[in-house]
Amino acid sequence: MLVVARDVSKERRVEKEQIASLQMIEKNMEQFLILNDQIRNPVQVIIGLADIEGGDLGERIIQQANEINRIISQLDLGWLESAKVTSYMRRHQF
Repeated sequence: MLVVARDVSKERRVEKEQIASLQMIEKNMEQFLILNDQIRNPVQVIIGLADIEGGDLGERIIQQANEINRIISQLDLGWLESAKVTSYMRRHQF
């Protein structure tokens, strides 16, 4: 009679760490989206006030606020990529 046994405790520990890591990534991504919205809302108010003010100063403020919006949009694209990676990792149990 042959008995084959192996210690799977390390594998179980690694699996638990992977699950905890993915949960932390998802939590961070949610917080990131909330932060993006919290930044965008005041920027839109700034653009509106600068538009009312008008003139050269208003135009410069609007340009800079649009630059902030552009940066946030790039961050959003990075978030989408991160979401795809996280989804892939979940499906394939990395």
